[in-house]
Amino acid sequence: MKTIVVTDIHGCLEELESVLAQAGFDSEADKLICLGDLMDRGPYSFGVFDRFRSLKRKMGERCIMILGNHDDMMMNSFYDPVVYARWMRNQGQTTLDSFEEHHCDLEKQLRNKTREKDEESKKRYRLEAEIEQKKKDSVMYQAKEAEEQK
Repeated sequence: MKTIVVTDIHGCLEELESVLAQAGFDSEADKLICLGDLMDRGPYSFGVFDRFRSLKRKMGERCIMILGNHDDMMMNSFYDPVVYARWMRNQGQTTLDSFEEHHCDLEKQLRNKTREKDEESKKRYRLEAEIEQKKKDSVMYQAKEAEEQK
């Protein structure tokens, strides 16, 4: 088993495939780590995204992807006009075009993912609040019991 590390792919699918081939990458046995920046600049951001998505499904924990600044910019661009402007200066339009060519509404996908994460956060917060309240109730009960026993 080899560990292959790639970074700064920036939408260059052909170059990614070439590097993986040169390294003798075997998705059945090797570990693949991407240190970020899958998106922007190159013409095939969707292809790079789709390739890593299928590798992640196939390889599971042997495929590790870390978000880079361009990936983060893309994900946050639809919620912050300043980030959106920065993303466009970094060839975000090329990424949008790549996704649109494959009939994939990137903005909708990202908004849905964020909404799912927000719901998970709300559930986790409510659960933590319930646990804290039960702890407080338990302490209050114990204090009351101790007071009554005096």
